[in-house]
Amino acid sequence: MTEAEVLELIAIYIGNAMTAFSIFVSVTFAYMTVAYIAGSKMSIFQVWAASGLYLFAAASAMLCAYLQIHTWSTLRSEFPGGISAMDSSALYNGSFWEIFLTTTQLLGIAVSLCFMYNVRHASESSVSNLQL
Repeated sequence: MTEAEVLELIAIYIGNAMTAFSIFVSVTFAYMTVAYIAGSKMSIFQVWAASGLYLFAAASAMLCAYLQIHTWSTLRSEFPGGISAMDSSALYNGSFWEIFLTTTQLLGIAVSLCFMYNVRHASESSVSNLQL
């Protein structure tokens, strides 16, 4: 494979990773919107179902983004002699993006689940305060 072909494949993998991250952001925003609007009114089953579906969708998007970044990073590192267009910038370091993006997405999942928990329990405490 020539350097131009490898660069084209890497561009495709980066585009796929960005798409997966966009899906993650969309799913997370949708989950947090549901939590904010209807979280306090949902039954336990509904919360578990929504949270389970969210975890599955978010984890799938996170895994897809990770695999795309890992693939382009491996492709780049195994190219003999390096790729001059990518070796000049530290932003093309695949290990950095694997760690940064995965950590960001894991934090996003944790914050979203805590948000749902907080919405549900904040409404319970406000109701008990009203009864006093």
